[in-house]
Amino acid sequence: MYLMISKYIFVSISILLTILFSLRTFLPNLFKDSKKNSPFMALLGGLFIAYIFFGFVLCVLIPIMKFKFIMLIFTLSPFIIGKLVTYKKLKFYSIFQLFCVILSVIFIILI
Repeated sequence: MYLMISKYIFVSISILLTILFSLRTFLPNLFKDSKKNSPFMALLGGLFIAYIFFGFVLCVLIPIMKFKFIMLIFTLSPFIIGKLVTYKKLKFYSIFQLFCVILSVIFIILI
């Protein structure tokens, strides 16, 4: 039961994160004004924290060890990608991060 509830919360957070992060990545002109940008970026950061937290919760609750390891990689992907990113390649790594979030949603739905 806890696993199912955690899956639903994780999928909800991931879908919202994907939508907002793709808006930020593909429509940067909407966020030129810092008054609009600050609350949006705070929400995006909070969603990443929730994504990581519930990813760890799922790592604990998933019964199969192989799936735990895969979920751990998805959970740690923001940190791994954050170490690699440069300002010149920001859009590429943002798209890669979106891809990781989408793959994690698909993975959680399928298990």
